Amino acid sequence: MILTVTVNASLDKTYSVPGFAPGRDVKARRVVLSPGGKGLNVACVARALGADVMASGVVAGHTGRHILDLLDRRGVRSDFVFGRGESRSCHIIVEPSTGVLSQIREPGPRLGPAVRRALVDKLRHLAGPDRIVVCSGSVPGGLGSDVYRELVTVARTAGSRVILDASGEALALGLEAGPELIKPNQEELADLAARLRLPEPPKASGADGEEVRRWAGRVSEAVRRRYPVAVVVASLGSAGAVVAAPGGLWAAVPPPVDAVNTVSCGDALVAGIATGWQRSWPLADSVRLGVAAAAAKATRFETGRVDPGLVEHLRSMIEWRPVFL
Repeated sequence: MILTVTVNASLDKTYSVPGFAPGRDVKARRVVLSPGGKGLNVACVARALGADVMASGVVAGHTGRHILDLLDRRGVRSDFVFGRGESRSCHIIVEPSTGVLSQIREPGPRLGPAVRRALVDKLRHLAGPDRIVVCSGSVPGGLGSDVYRELVTVARTAGSRVILDASGEALALGLEAGPELIKPNQEELADLAARLRLPEPPKASGADGEEVRRWAGRVSEAVRRRYPVAVVVASLGSAGAVVAAPGGLWAAVPPPVDAVNTVSCGDALVAGIATGWQRSWPLADSVRLGVAAAAAKATRFETGRVDPGLVEHLRSMIEWRPVFL
């Protein structure tokens, strides 16, 4: 079973707003509500791909109950800790004629030590050797930037395989606990590079896909040498993903797609990898499924949604090749 842990769940509201611009009074053409936060996006996509999934983490208030209801509608089982206050909402605004995305992300409720203890106890109960545990997303105030270090330790002690997808201090501290796989995006990988005093990523203007992949490969290998992590999968948007693992360094490159909304594509990548693991697939096949899921997600308006048929179609088109530094 795939068990996702989302400590800062959200209610995602995706708007299609023609002519959106700051300072203007505009009308939304379409609004879609989705369970959000990185772990919940992972859970919804993995469920759509046919995986056995349970979502856990922290929710709060009426918004939290709404999130759980939306999860139930998507066929995702849940077992959450309730905190005080209200779970956050995230507002994603798509300008349909240009495709420009804007986001307003609320910080989430401030949680205390009691919620953290309850969350750790919950994970200790739910984790086990037959579980793939995915810890992902931002950390709300009061929970502590070291919360992933403790959660990863608990899951590993229970015998679970652990994927960590976080950023900043939460990622750096979580890495110390030795997750099996991390999935940084380019910005998060750049932060790790700065911590390790490595070169910055190539500038967007003039940098081709291969140059970005080589940089990502160098940083990913350095992360593997510095931290007790077996696999680094760096997500690079339309350039695909770079995979650093004990057997070598590879790139998984998707075909071009007509992108509508790229929010939660990285979560779809994680969902595909976890689903491949659940099927006992090799790493290469699992990453191919993840990259296909990410590309398929980009074609959907709402967060955490994929068309399984499109995922399978794209999976056969993913190019897998070595990266030479």
